[in-house]
Amino acid sequence: MKRATVYLKDEIYYLCASSRTTKGFWIACQPFIRAEYDDVGRKAIEALNSSLIGVEGPDNAEDALDHLIQPILRLSESDSWEDFVKGTKCCHLSLKDDELKAMPTKRSGQEFWHQPKLSSVGSVREISDLLDRAFINSK
Repeated sequence: MKRATVYLKDEIYYLCASSRTTKGFWIACQPFIRAEYDDVGRKAIEALNSSLIGVEGPDNAEDALDHLIQPILRLSESDSWEDFVKGTKCCHLSLKDDELKAMPTKRSGQEFWHQPKLSSVGSVREISDLLDRAFINSK
């Protein structure tokens, strides 16, 4: 399985791959990408293709937060995670056996919670449409 995370803020998309650690946790990893709407499908495929299984995880929680937060903050020119999440929607992508799933999230404070019942499923060719549907269901 391959995974990626897509954030939508002020009509700009911020993406990163997600890789599974040797301990079974999914963590944000390279590449961290900024994209416009007409390029988000191609960039989402790039992020998904960069997802790995069996990577070493960060040594501590502070490293884990920096691993995710700092690259996104730099791309979005946000001063803090709190600043970044204001008005931001988030969607998780997963790709398994050529089936693509887009799972919207619901923001609660500074965190994003999965909403699996609202997931959209389709093919890689439909990635932009799946993201559109997922972001409509994100809160």
